[in-house]
This record gives sequence, C-alpha cells and structure tokens, in this order.
Amino acid sequence: MKKIALATFLAFCLAPAAVMAQIVVRIAPPAPIVEAHDHPPHPGAVWVAHRWEHRGDGWVMVEGHWQ
Repeated sequence: MKKIALATFLAFCLAPAAVMAQIVVRIAPPAPIVEAHDHPPHPGAVWVAHRWEHRGDGWVMVEGHWQ
C-alpha cells in the first residue's frame, strides 16, 4: 500500500513538469499556416495562433490558445 501511495504522490508532483516541457529545434521553423477556428469557448474570445520563438541557439514553438 505504501508503494502505491508513493507512486501516486510522485505522479502528481511530476505531472506539471511534463506539461511545461519544451522541444527546441536547431533549424528555422516552417512557414506559418493559416488556420480558421470557430466555436470560441466564450463570447468575445480571440484565437491567438501558435508562433515560433528564437531562444538561445534554437527555436521553440509556443502553442496557440484562446484568449
């Protein structure tokens, strides 16, 4: 029982780290893709498209989201 409790505790502690993981690529990003999004989650919501940010010696993709 103690092993299960410890494994569950560690899973809850490590889950946020997995969500915030970033992948860095060392080649230039591809051309932007135009996407149409409908059905916003609430009135007045605006879609912010994903974008590539140059960080250090690589590129990181920042996910698109509703704002």
